[in-house]
Amino acid sequence: MIVEAVDFELKSSPCPVFLLGDLNSPVEDTAYRTIAARMRDLRDYCTATYGYYNTWTGFEGKKSELSRIDHIFGTVADGWEAGVFSVEENHFEDELWLSDHRLVMADVSIGKELKAVKRQK
Repeated sequence: MIVEAVDFELKSSPCPVFLLGDLNSPVEDTAYRTIAARMRDLRDYCTATYGYYNTWTGFEGKKSELSRIDHIFGTVADGWEAGVFSVEENHFEDELWLSDHRLVMADVSIGKELKAVKRQK
């Protein structure tokens, strides 16, 4: 269903299209690769990254369970430029977990003259 919705938006929208959220799919999985074949992973296109790599921690934060399953994708077409990509904290000194996922954010500028450029690693 996600691929159908993405394909429809990519064909019909003159504006950049973004897909983000908990996709329950690490970068090695077929689901991630299917979307990444149609869209750009903003983590690779932002000029800088901040915070964590892994987005899922569970409610105990065991290192063996950490994974990156929350993503932000943008269209392959020009019309946007990515700034900072951030994965924030979900557990603070009050010992309460906000979620079993960390917040994922990206700073994006939109404009006809902008181009998404893959970041050099």
